This record gives sequence, structure tokens and C-alpha cells, in this order.
Amino acid sequence: MDGLDLAATEAAYMEKVAAYEAYRGIRLPRSYVDFLLAYQPELRYRAEEGEASSTRFVSIEALSTLGAVSSSWVSAVDGARGVYGVPDHKYFVYGAKQDDAILRAEYLAGSLGVGHYGFDSNEIISLNPYVTFADGEMEAIAYVSHGTIRATSFAELMRHIHAWQSRRWEGVITDADIQKTCAALLPVDAWWEREPVKVPRISE
Repeated sequence: MDGLDLAATEAAYMEKVAAYEAYRGIRLPRSYVDFLLAYQPELRYRAEEGEASSTRFVSIEALSTLGAVSSSWVSAVDGARGVYGVPDHKYFVYGAKQDDAILRAEYLAGSLGVGHYGFDSNEIISLNPYVTFADGEMEAIAYVSHGTIRATSFAELMRHIHAWQSRRWEGVITDADIQKTCAALLPVDAWWEREPVKVPRISE
């Protein structure tokens, strides 16, 4: 670490974040930006053939929409729009009471594919810029084998995935379950069974 100017390194990375935000015309959520600064993930979307794990996050340079990087999957799901369509009063339910079969196909193409989780190429972690909250966070979604897990921030989704991976739980994890793991140590102010900061704002 000798000779490494961490402040300068962070400033340089934040310039990349700002350039990406200007290009997309969006503001990335703070919890995701903090993750990028700390982890500085690799410049790729999927694991290489034969790798032990396909849990991968992409760098800010590679970050793109699901419509650009997973177009065949988006098209397949979009074809089932009638099956997955859901009204607001059912969609905007977070925490342990959410229905993990719920999905809005119309959000897929424009959602940001931040990485993959698991060994299936369709096990995707995304940020949904069509649903934002008063604190600047975006809806975060994990597309997993049994459906979807949606959270009101990237940080909350990562807490869930950590507990899910380490405990091998199925479905959405409650706050009480999280308190039994090291994920409870993360400095996040809200969790699954608490209300979102406001009713989500939808913009097409």
C-alpha cells in the first residue's frame, strides 16, 4: 500500500461514475456507488468457462442494460408479459410479504445488469431505474431459480443474498433471521419488514 494515494484513486473512480451517470442520464444509488468504490469489480459480465463460481459484478466501464447484454432472455420474458403483469398494489410490496413470482417484464430491457449470482446465466442482479425512492436508492432485483427477490436498495439486496448463500435459505428472509448472521453488522438503516421511504415513483 506504500505510495498509493487512496483519495486520488477514489476521486478518479468517482469521475468514471459521474461520466456514466451523465451518459445514461441517471443518478446511481449511493449504496451501489459505495460498493463500486470498495470492491472495484472486474470488467466482465459472466464467469469464464470452468470457473468455480459465477458470482460476478461488472465495472462501471462495462455496466449496461439487460436489453443490451441479455437480449435473448429479455425477449423470452417479455413474450410472457401477460403472465407476469401485476398491478401496483401487488408489485410494491417488499420484505417477507412480497410474492417472489412477481415480475414486470416492461422494466427488464432498461434495467442495469450489475452482475450475476449463481451458475445460471439468467441468475441476474439488476438495478431498476424505473422505480426510485426519496433517499436516491433504486429498486434492486435478484432473478433467482425460484423467481425474483426485490429490495428497496442495493445494500438491502446484498444483505439478503449474503444470508441466503451462507444459510441456504429459500425465499425472502425476514429481519429476525438477518439478526442471527453477520449481515446484521452492515450499517443499513432499513430492512425487509420495514416500510419503504416513500411510495415508489414510476417513470417510463
